[in-house]
Amino acid sequence: MKILLINNYGFKRGGTETVFLDTADLLKSKGHQVKLFSRFTLKDQNHLIDFSTQERSFIFNKFYSIRSKREIRNILTSFNPDVVHVNNIIGGITFSILPEIKKKNIPIVVNVHDFRMLCPVGIFINGKKEICEKCKVGKYYNCVINNCRPDGLLKNIMIATESYLRDYFLPHENFFDKYIFVSNFTKNKFLEFYPNLNFKSEVLYNFTTKFNKEVKRGKYFLFFGRLDREKGVKTLISVFKEMREFNLIILGKGEFENELLNFNLSNIKYLGFKKGKELQDLIVNSSFIIIPSECYETFGMSGAESLSMSKPIIASNLGGLTELVENETNGFIFEAGNKESLIAVIKKSINLTDEEYYKMCSNAFQFAQHYFNPEDYYKKLSGIYQSLLSNDRIFTD
Repeated sequence: MKILLINNYGFKRGGTETVFLDTADLLKSKGHQVKLFSRFTLKDQNHLIDFSTQERSFIFNKFYSIRSKREIRNILTSFNPDVVHVNNIIGGITFSILPEIKKKNIPIVVNVHDFRMLCPVGIFINGKKEICEKCKVGKYYNCVINNCRPDGLLKNIMIATESYLRDYFLPHENFFDKYIFVSNFTKNKFLEFYPNLNFKSEVLYNFTTKFNKEVKRGKYFLFFGRLDREKGVKTLISVFKEMREFNLIILGKGEFENELLNFNLSNIKYLGFKKGKELQDLIVNSSFIIIPSECYETFGMSGAESLSMSKPIIASNLGGLTELVENETNGFIFEAGNKESLIAVIKKSINLTDEEYYKMCSNAFQFAQHYFNPEDYYKKLSGIYQSLLSNDRIFTD
């Protein structure tokens, strides 16, 4: 089968891109012809992407990229895919490609990794850093009123306008044949806005290829991910400022990066962005992974990767994170943004006996093996593709 995978970014900068590239490798390993189309690439990783479109960013092409539209025409002619699988394309490749695909009568699957089709900023957080759903059912002017993007009025006007234009001229429900949600929470939240799409919707947890049964009880807690306002990094830091007897390592990049570089606390270390074996070693040698998000996480790829490496997690009680953690079985749940709640859970994790801790690690690995293994993911994904194909286009391994 020929499958065209599309995503704005063609390199690993977050969970979405990890899934995008790992899905391509998985499908190729099963003998399928797979091509990748992205707008933003890195020079040293261009070999990962088959097609790309580079253009300067203007207000209009954030909504409608003429260059992407031209490129997709060429790709559809030269590659002639059986299925097009879209990931994040808003604000980059844009929805301009969707009518071109539909003209060819090619089914389109979309992986819903965030809430950009519902909320202009994609995270349901307003300028006061509160969870907010006021843009529900197309009331995007609230994004401007509430200054939801921290980078100014003009940016908020731009993304609100882009949302209005996209909904009016290129409504997603007219183009996507199947919506793949990465958690039940994400699906249910989406259906609150678009209940008529239930028959097009599937839940498929992201998979990981990083499995490790080796268990160590490290002497530090670990956070890795984006260092942005909605990720709860400020709350996490304030907790460890009070709990000087416990060590915290922070990894990643984002808006708090400069602040962390100037930190001078002996129990908090910022080591920058890590990946590959270096990241895996830091996970394996930690005690717990902390995911303190203060927004609706759609899934939490860092959580899945941690569990698959036999590492229990401490997660906030928002969004899809609650589907990763069975409280006091493979980790702990705390109230998002609540310092006292997080402190109480950290103390509880420290007081576990070795026997209790190693049991929790074993539970973490088993949970990941059951829910995040690539073989099951492939079977479910291939079933979704097959359900969209006409009878004369049979999917085979």
